[in-house]
Amino acid sequence: MSAEEARKQEAKQAAATRRVSGIDAAVDAMKDVSKINTVDKSSMDWETYKVETGIGDEVEQAAKNGYVGKQEFLTRVDQRQYSLELEERKRQRAAAAAAQEAQQRKRP
Repeated sequence: MSAEEARKQEAKQAAATRRVSGIDAAVDAMKDVSKINTVDKSSMDWETYKVETGIGDEVEQAAKNGYVGKQEFLTRVDQRQYSLELEERKRQRAAAAAAQEAQQRKRP
């Protein structure tokens, strides 16, 4: 090992064994703190609130009923729309048949 490398090695060892001051310790502690975004914080707060108030099951049940209710509503709307379209097609066919029959009567 050269003299230059030996000095670098000693400097590294000295830095490693150096005592950390209060400010340096605080800075090092802040580096380790993980950052949390607003969405994650709100989610954690909501989960904590549900546990503290005991409404977790109630909220879960309401959410499930909400989804099922929406699906039932959409099914009813779809069936109603189909029946309206079916009635309209029947009216159009009846009108076309009546017009054709009237036209055939006019012909001798």
